[in-house]
Amino acid sequence: MKSKHIALALLIAFSFVGPARAGITLEFFQGTSQNDTTLSLLPFGPDPGTGLPTVFLPDPSSTAFVQVALHQTAPTTLLDNGNGLAAFLIQGLYGPGQPGNYTVPATVPGGGGTLPVVNVADTNSFTLVRNYRMGAGGLFPGGTEATATAFRFGGLNLNPPPSPTVDANGRIFLGTFMLQASNSLSPSLTSIILEDPIPAANGINCITDMGDNIDAVLFAGGTSYTLPIRVGPRPNRAASPSSALSPAAQLSGAGGGSRLGYATVCEFVGRVQPIAHIRPRAVSARRFSTRQ
Repeated sequence: MKSKHIALALLIAFSFVGPARAGITLEFFQGTSQNDTTLSLLPFGPDPGTGLPTVFLPDPSSTAFVQVALHQTAPTTLLDNGNGLAAFLIQGLYGPGQPGNYTVPATVPGGGGTLPVVNVADTNSFTLVRNYRMGAGGLFPGGTEATATAFRFGGLNLNPPPSPTVDANGRIFLGTFMLQASNSLSPSLTSIILEDPIPAANGINCITDMGDNIDAVLFAGGTSYTLPIRVGPRPNRAASPSSALSPAAQLSGAGGGSRLGYATVCEFVGRVQPIAHIRPRAVSARRFSTRQ
């Protein structure tokens, strides 16, 4: 009887223990320029209306820089000193309310530029990839600062492995992009959503030296990462339930859950293999194809 009581106690205890918060995620920090090389680890301040970390663009043409870091947490150990990040590619989809309020500006001002202001953090290791996207969901390549609905940025390590890997805190600084308020903005709450650029079983966008598919963990189940953007003056009080973009909306993402947190159009595409069956091998640039 005593053993049955112990078993029942253990069953109840484990019933209230949630799954380990582990894996690989994206994080946002405040930056100073697209050429940042050191993570600031400074989170964006909370929005008075939602309480969520938010980028503030208070005035017409005001700007902000967003650092993007990949964060690996225990017990996940895909990235280590012998198995670095060989390539990555991420899409930043403009959220509801973006048109007429903000853009990821181009290197050439005026609205007609075709290269977004973004850079990789480790320019000694990664060759920069960046471009705008057009159409619903950023489905089509091309576009300009004025017509884009999304942008992409990434890096490809053409040096011999090992590639750059996570630091002692499990982070690797990917890069920094710029946000700019429009000249004539309407005070509102919008967002930018970082997501898997090619959410398909045969598309690998983030891969390790040994061929591990980081997408399967980073974007598992359609996960995306939403960064709220407040355009115009900060609200003086909490937003009402009828706000255009509520906290619940901030946490929603197309196709799955969302977490808070240049001249050549290049996409990294390879054949997915189950991680458990991948044999150690060096990744070559030949594993990736280039498309316009």
